[in-house]
Amino acid sequence: MGKLIIILAILLTTLLLLNMPLQAKELKIIVDKQIEQKQIILKEGRSIEGYGGFSLNQYSLTEINDYIKDKKLEELELGYGIFLGCKKWLSEDLAVGGEIECIIAKSDNANNLAKASAIGYLGTISYRFNQHLSSQISGGLYSANLRLKGIDDISESNSAYGFKVGLGLEAPIDLNIISLKARIAYRRLKVGLENPKLKNMDFSGIETGVILDIKF
Repeated sequence: MGKLIIILAILLTTLLLLNMPLQAKELKIIVDKQIEQKQIILKEGRSIEGYGGFSLNQYSLTEINDYIKDKKLEELELGYGIFLGCKKWLSEDLAVGGEIECIIAKSDNANNLAKASAIGYLGTISYRFNQHLSSQISGGLYSANLRLKGIDDISESNSAYGFKVGLGLEAPIDLNIISLKARIAYRRLKVGLENPKLKNMDFSGIETGVILDIKF
């Protein structure tokens, strides 16, 4: 009798062990289906994205740098920027939208100031290669301003069209609703000036940015 109980216990344990992989597999299928359903809901119901971020920008303000080099000012080679935007996904891969950005380059000391800035109103087209990698082309009208104080006291504004081409990397934080992104882009923007000593402000260069993205 005791041997029979031991044999039955061994058989029962063996059956349980053999059945565990099946149960684990079934559980994985259920979890995968739940995740897939949530992703489908997100894709169908959250096709609008709002985003904002900060950028570090490289400029080509050669004429201005040559003009201020005798005033003991640092060259206007780098500057920061902020931007806000939104986009609408027309399909799983393609989106259109708009963005407003402000970029600034500034150098000053006790007696002199050199500041070049621009605000851009851009339309955007985005293409998503996969969950983590996307590209974006943007273009539109920039309104730029140059302020030189203590250096002939120049203040001038003008507008010009510019564009950007870039790539973005995305790291989802909460089921693709909130994402943290990094982007790198090349900006082409040259704004003409009427001052006889300065012909243009050239904001062309590389942009790197960090973005917080929320899907609605």
